[in-house]
Amino acid sequence: MSSPPPDDVREHVNHPETVRARLHNVTIPVAKMSLETAKSLIGNVQAGKVVPKEINITAMKIVSSGKQVVDVVRDISVVYQVGQDSITYYSSFIKLESDRRDDSNQQIAVVTYAMSNVMFELHHLVPYDFLRDDLRDHLEYLLKRMEDSMKEFGAYSQMCYKHKSMLAVMRANQLKGRLQQFWDEFMEHRQGFTQFFGIQMTAPAVDFRKIVDQVGQSTPREKKAAEYIKKNGGPDRVMNDPKLLDQVAKILGEKINGQLRNALHQDLSELLEDNKRAFEFKIDGATQQIRDALQLSQDAILRRLDDGPHELIKDEDIKKIWKDNVSEQWRSNVKSRIFMDAIHDFYEPRVRQQMQEAGTNHPDEWTLPFLNKVMYRPAIADAIDSDGSGYISVEECNGFIESRPPGWSVPQWLAFWAIVWLMNNDDYRIKVDTLIAEIKDLASKTKRANKKAVEDYVSWMDPIDPIVLQSLDWGVSENTPIGLNTEDLYRVQEKYTKYEENKLTEKLKAVDYYIEDAATVAMITGQDRIELTIMPLLYLILQAQRTVIEKSTKQEMDQSEFERLSDTLNEVLLRFDCRLDDLERGWKQQRMDVDVQVACFAGGIFSGWYVKRQNPPKDLVGLLNFWNGTNWEVDDDDGSDDTAVAVTLDSLNDRVSSVETRLSNIETLLQAMAEKFGIDPSVLQHDGPQKDAEKSENGDEEEQHDDDEQQNEEQQNEEQNEEEEEPEQQDEEEQPEEEEQPEEDDDY
Repeated sequence: MSSPPPDDVREHVNHPETVRARLHNVTIPVAKMSLETAKSLIGNVQAGKVVPKEINITAMKIVSSGKQVVDVVRDISVVYQVGQDSITYYSSFIKLESDRRDDSNQQIAVVTYAMSNVMFELHHLVPYDFLRDDLRDHLEYLLKRMEDSMKEFGAYSQMCYKHKSMLAVMRANQLKGRLQQFWDEFMEHRQGFTQFFGIQMTAPAVDFRKIVDQVGQSTPREKKAAEYIKKNGGPDRVMNDPKLLDQVAKILGEKINGQLRNALHQDLSELLEDNKRAFEFKIDGATQQIRDALQLSQDAILRRLDDGPHELIKDEDIKKIWKDNVSEQWRSNVKSRIFMDAIHDFYEPRVRQQMQEAGTNHPDEWTLPFLNKVMYRPAIADAIDSDGSGYISVEECNGFIESRPPGWSVPQWLAFWAIVWLMNNDDYRIKVDTLIAEIKDLASKTKRANKKAVEDYVSWMDPIDPIVLQSLDWGVSENTPIGLNTEDLYRVQEKYTKYEENKLTEKLKAVDYYIEDAATVAMITGQDRIELTIMPLLYLILQAQRTVIEKSTKQEMDQSEFERLSDTLNEVLLRFDCRLDDLERGWKQQRMDVDVQVACFAGGIFSGWYVKRQNPPKDLVGLLNFWNGTNWEVDDDDGSDDTAVAVTLDSLNDRVSSVETRLSNIETLLQAMAEKFGIDPSVLQHDGPQKDAEKSENGDEEEQHDDDEQQNEEQQNEEQNEEEEEPEQQDEEEQPEEEEQPEEDDDY
């Protein structure tokens, strides 16, 4: 029996009756359960029962309850064609809050829960077949008002995460008042929805006043800082005393910059307005990511078709290659080496045939050396294989093909990544080196009033070399063959450079060349592979920053302008470091040789930093401490070591809690799958490697008991002697196991 065409499948999936059934049987019950779980967690927050190590994961669980509500309202918008813009905004909001890498804010999480509760009221539409025009108009009005409140609350969230605990403890009273207003607004919105649907609104089971009172008192550090502020005359006195303010920052483990100083004194309404643009920029990026994910989700339905996963591939040539190899076990992914061999076998003869038929030079002729030679294929595969797993998936293949510049053929795009990307990076390395030298020269001529701030900024030039440039230089010198810089290569290089710089410049201008967090980096680059764009990104950023430093030689400037420059460089370098962390975790999980992978992946762009950070010099230790949330200073006798240990332990506890939660979710999922397919759930239970070893040992003993009894007795005697003679050695051997455990958890 043949499968229905893909378009028919998509139409069936989005048919109103199908969606209603999905809402009634799946998404609404799941969302209800998720919101109930979140309400229970909020009860713990309200009662102050959340221990410090669980604050972050509890807040994330509360926010994540909105993910199930997103599924409900998205389906409702499909059936009733109502509130698409507002529902999209809500979906993007939940994605941003769920994807945050910062420590989550419990109060913001609770208000986000209230927002999700309001949107969930839309599920009352399900019993109705359609909406009258007048009712649709009124519902659109309610949703638009709701969207306006979400935008205001988004700016508040952006502000709090940007300025962290320092803002919370110094301006706690004002933040409490505004947070209470948001809660009241969402309660009013919920009342409007319940009146629209003609149902009685139940009183919220949350005493929000108790939660609001925790602003600026959420963590042990915040409580300690708040106590210090109170003892030293209150927020106003501390804000106007630099020494007291620095001490508060030290207690919190945070760093004060000009922007934070301004935020502490600025009118709250103005501060919210300043943060609105940054949040809207992130919303736009999240919206695009959601659209891409929805497309992938719809495409995934086709995987059940008899035609196979190749139907998901959007490029016809690649689709044919994949389809022709289905018999060779090409399913949703394939080994990179096998994929590249098939690419060569398809395109090399095809380009040659087209050249013969045309009788003249073919635009793809220059690509043949790179398609023919095996040495270039790993570089191409790395450009496609986003997680460095050694396998190429259908999604990765589509993403790679769709990212090519307009008008480029697939062979041209493949050849670009074989060699031109390395050439590009080598050129950017020279440009970046030149810009750094020019900036340092200008910094020596800056006005006296700017000197200290400029010197602090210039210190951020130093990590660029060991983190990026040294790795890049190694990659180019090792991977770029001599004699291949032909006219065609330079033409392609120039064309792509212009294309990429224009694209990045447009995004950088939208944020005024200021990058404050990981989300902003992702929005600018359009993906999470910082290694692919870090060189043009650094070049464009430094080019703009050079203009600022040149300006500082002619006039006095506000210190915060230089701190924005430093923050931007810090965030780009931090993303590069975090990307290496992600790749390392993946390689370790696959039992790969990490040293070899780092040396080869993406032309070895991470190799220099990988080696350097394992045994960093003193000047880089401070940077790594700063990234890890401890004090910048390397030598500190004021107790910062204890603080660093406390922070590290809190971080490890958070990771352990996170892993335990994920394992619990996986176990629940496996049990549900077992019940669905009639499998005894007990077969899924696993006692761990210790139990497995005991079972194996017991089995061996049953078979070889007589032969091994004497050997076991001798071994026990030897072990007893060793324990009596070397008790300390055992302790030394056991200790590393306790220390390594968090690293294993982090691999998840």
